[in-house]
Amino acid sequence: MQVYVVFVIAMEIAMRMSAYGISNDKKRLVLHSDEDTAAELIHLKQLVQGSTYIRWGRTTCDGTNATLVYAGYMGGSNYNSIGNSAGGNYLCLSSSPQWDYSTTTVENSIFITGVEYRFAPHQDSDLATFLGQNLNGIQAPCAVCLLPSATSLMIPGRTDCYTGWNKEYSGYIVTGYPGEAHATEYVCLDRRPEAIVSTGNREAINQMYFVEAHCQSGLECPPYENGRELACVVCSIAIY
Repeated sequence: MQVYVVFVIAMEIAMRMSAYGISNDKKRLVLHSDEDTAAELIHLKQLVQGSTYIRWGRTTCDGTNATLVYAGYMGGSNYNSIGNSAGGNYLCLSSSPQWDYSTTTVENSIFITGVEYRFAPHQDSDLATFLGQNLNGIQAPCAVCLLPSATSLMIPGRTDCYTGWNKEYSGYIVTGYPGEAHATEYVCLDRRPEAIVSTGNREAINQMYFVEAHCQSGLECPPYENGRELACVVCSIAIY
């Protein structure tokens, strides 16, 4: 019975490893003893573990061993009306949506909109220094990236990772318009963001802004400095 259970687990792991593109020579199970079996199973489970992260503002995954799952559009809630805004988090919407049963004859009053680069009061020339180009009023893309056999995290207030971690990308902490009727989240916008082609309509209903350190409200200063825009970095580390 024990060997059968091990066989079933091994088959499941092998299928998952194939989905992750792990080579056949790493699928071998050593069944000489219970200790060997347990050690091999732990190793195989670690191989098939992984994580995903969203690269806000870009359509590619250029980090360490990262592969693109899909690229899409940064989406969120209409900032101007509580009644039209049920969610506070940003979404990376697929660029090739599919639909289950739906209707256009019933109004749900809960809307998903595109998210625009909008960094007032920074001037256009200032934005080019921050982001490499002036993208004010342009909608932002996003990319979902897969890290096999690794985990990731976003570190606010840093441009580089700590020792032992690999940099996936760095940028600036951004969030929604400060006058919004609902809360949004803080995300790490790539420091060299791209634009969605064929946009620039400046709808101004879902906007992102830089986030600054504010020392008069209990933030430790130093090391933080009042009025400076917060940087961020997304880092990864192998888990085996």
